[in-house]
Amino acid sequence: MPELSSLLPKSFERFTMATLSVSSVEVLTPRLRLVRLEGEALQRRSWVPGQEVKIRVGERDYRHYTPLSYRQEPGEMEIIFYLNQRGPGSRWVEQLRVGQPVPLAGPANGAPFIPLRLPALFFGDETALGLGLALQAAQSQAGAFHAVIEVCASEHADIMTLFPHLTIIPRLEAQPGSAHIRWLEQASLALDQLTFYLVGHTQSIQAIRQILTQRYHIERQRIKTKPYWADGKRGL
Repeated sequence: MPELSSLLPKSFERFTMATLSVSSVEVLTPRLRLVRLEGEALQRRSWVPGQEVKIRVGERDYRHYTPLSYRQEPGEMEIIFYLNQRGPGSRWVEQLRVGQPVPLAGPANGAPFIPLRLPALFFGDETALGLGLALQAAQSQAGAFHAVIEVCASEHADIMTLFPHLTIIPRLEAQPGSAHIRWLEQASLALDQLTFYLVGHTQSIQAIRQILTQRYHIERQRIKTKPYWADGKRGL
């Protein structure tokens, strides 16, 4: 994750970032927050589902997040944040209050989700929840996009209730990616017709990609990846 000299952010933000304001913070589960940001700067910008924003979360720390929704005319944006309690991003979200200023750059950088190749199967974890919802909501063709999200077993039932249009599966305490791999083994899908989007945990992405290429003989060009975090590295 980006970290800059403490002398750079103020001059950097002056030319590249807008300051939004927190208009609401909703506790979805103990580890999920739905935050609405507002500001006139959003009226002068545009967003395509899959694009991300960069937020300053500390003196020298920036984190990238993908909006769940973006309404240009009122100048509002919603983001689902996952608190993994490991890094500065999680600590920043825990301390958010209504009215708090939020320095933000973007939206930008929609790769590899723009353009989205359909039909698509999307695998992710809590960090990819907002992205999966945004991409699914943007599809007019029923069944063209299927998102499968792995979550902590203790929050599985609550998240299923909150997001009934997604396939929510409980995380397995086994090898990385094992929950998605088991789901894939039990699913009845024409895999040779799909583009696969693997998002979130780096080690899970690697394990799932290996299964797709070696067991199911999926061509690598039909597997798109977007790692957000990895074991042994500084967290969100």
